[in-house]
This record gives sequence, C-alpha cells and structure tokens, in this order.
Amino acid sequence: MLYGYLMYMMINLHLENRKSKIESKQANDAAIKWQEELKEVVQGISRSIELQFEKWELSRAEKEISIQLLTGLSFKEISHDRSTSERTVRQQATAIYKKANVNGRIEFSAFFLKGLLKPIAHQKDKTEATDFSATNLACIIELANIQEKTDMINYFQLCVV
Repeated sequence: MLYGYLMYMMINLHLENRKSKIESKQANDAAIKWQEELKEVVQGISRSIELQFEKWELSRAEKEISIQLLTGLSFKEISHDRSTSERTVRQQATAIYKKANVNGRIEFSAFFLKGLLKPIAHQKDKTEATDFSATNLACIIELANIQEKTDMINYFQLCVV
C-alpha cells in the first residue's frame, strides 16, 4: 500500500513538474514575442536617452555610469564593476547631476521616467495615486523584462551604448 502511494505521489510530482515547465515555456515565449513587438519602441527610448547624454555633453565614462545609475546599481556596485573607488564614482555622479541640472539620483531617474508615465489624475486618496504610479513603474520594468540588476546593465548597454 505504501509503495502504491509513493508511486502515485511520484507520478503526480512528475506531471506537475512537466505542466510547470510547459507553462513556463509558454510564458517565456509570450515575453519574447512581446519584447520583439516593442523592440522599436525600446530602441527609440534608448536613442532618446543617448541624445540627452550628448546634449549634456557627458563623457563616455559619465554615460556608462549614468546607465548604471539608471539601472539602480549602488555606488559600491558601480565602483566594483569599473574597478575604481566608490569615492570616484560619487564624484562622477555629482558631475553628471550637475551637467543634467538635477539634485541627485532620484531627480536624474525621474528626468527620464516622467515622460513614460501617464499623468496621474488629481485624486482625493493619495494611496491610490501612489499605487497607480507604482503600477506604471512596474509596467516599464516589465516592458524591458528586467528581473536582475545584471540583466538591467546588459539590456541598457545593448540599447544605449
């Protein structure tokens, strides 16, 4: 009896695993198709970011750091990636913010994101507005199908550099 039960459980696990793999492949295929459909849009956004960097007259190093800042890397992570000190990265970031005429990383990121987000209608409940904003930001991240910081860097390097 125990043997039969164990066989039953193993078969069920196998079937669930197989079903999960099929669903995962279908979801992945749909994501790839969606990315292909949006490729031109993403390339246009990337080109617009690149043009803005040129308007600000950022050096090549500043452009690379800007992309890393936009992808959410910390100064420590950027310094490690660039084999330089964290202090140097902070100084370069400050120079970027000055050229962009912004007061820090949040304003720097907002400069590029604000045009992509739908305007939020005046709402009585501020929680609704925050949720709406978070939803739009999540959609933008999903647009690029970015799940990890390393994927973000690779994605932006392909699109912008």
